[in-house]
Amino acid sequence: MLLGHSMGSYIAQAYAMRHPEQIERLILSGSTWPNRGEVKSARGVAWLLSTTCGPASAANLLGRASFGKFNKQ
Repeated sequence: MLLGHSMGSYIAQAYAMRHPEQIERLILSGSTWPNRGEVKSARGVAWLLSTTCGPASAANLLGRASFGKFNKQ
């Protein structure tokens, strides 16, 4: 059995797709399967920000844009 939650669910999905013979049961929580176009776009934005602002500034900006509302309270 394999259990994955949130980011771990993406890892569990990738593992299960590569090794289906080893998975008897799969439990995914807090998960989606990302759209390839959205992933390519996000990587492009991350690369552009990283090359223009530097890796630390890009990580900070992307973190606030992605997760900022979760920690607002």
